[in-house]
Amino acid sequence: MNKTLITTIITLCFCFSAFAQEAKGKDWTEEEWKKEKGSYGWVFPHIDKNADGKVTAAEYEEFQNYKKKHPNWEMELKPNAKPEGKKTTPLVTKAQKNNEGIPQGIEALEASLNKERMAQAVEMFEKLDKNKDGKITVPEVPVEQFKKKVWVQANLNGDMILTWEEELIWQYNFQKKKAGKNN
Repeated sequence: MNKTLITTIITLCFCFSAFAQEAKGKDWTEEEWKKEKGSYGWVFPHIDKNADGKVTAAEYEEFQNYKKKHPNWEMELKPNAKPEGKKTTPLVTKAQKNNEGIPQGIEALEASLNKERMAQAVEMFEKLDKNKDGKITVPEVPVEQFKKKVWVQANLNGDMILTWEEELIWQYNFQKKKAGKNN
C-alpha cells in the first residue's frame, strides 16, 4: 500500500472513532436528531425502539450495527426511500400525481366517500392510531406493515407516517376503482 492510502485509512479510523465517542454519551430528542441528521430525520422512529422520544447512545449503536448487517437498510425501513444521492420516482398513481378528480382537503375527501368506505377508514384508523394524533407511525404498527403493497400505495410520500388525509385519498381511489369495475 502506498503512504497516502495508509494515511487516509488511519485518518478515517480516527474520525469514525471520534464520532463514535461523541455519540456514546449523547441522547437526541426528535427535534435535535432532525436538525443534526438533516435528510435522515425520518430514521428517528426506527432508532427510538422504546418510543420514549429520545435516541440514546445505546439505541444509536444498535442501529449502527443493524446498518452494517443490512446494506439496503434504507429500502427496508422506508419502502419509497432513495439511498442518498440516488433519484427515484415516488409510487403514486396517475390520478394522484395529476390530482385528477381527487377532492382537495380532508372535509371534501370525507364527503366524497360512501358510508361503507368512510366507516371502514374510520374503524381502521382509530384502531391503529393508538396515540390519537391523526397519524399512524412505526411505534404504533410494525415496520413490516409499511412494506405491504396497500400501505406503500397509501403512504404517498413514503415517510412511514400514514396521515388521515393519505388514508382518505387511498380510500377515495379504491372506491373509484371499485365503482369502475362494477360498471
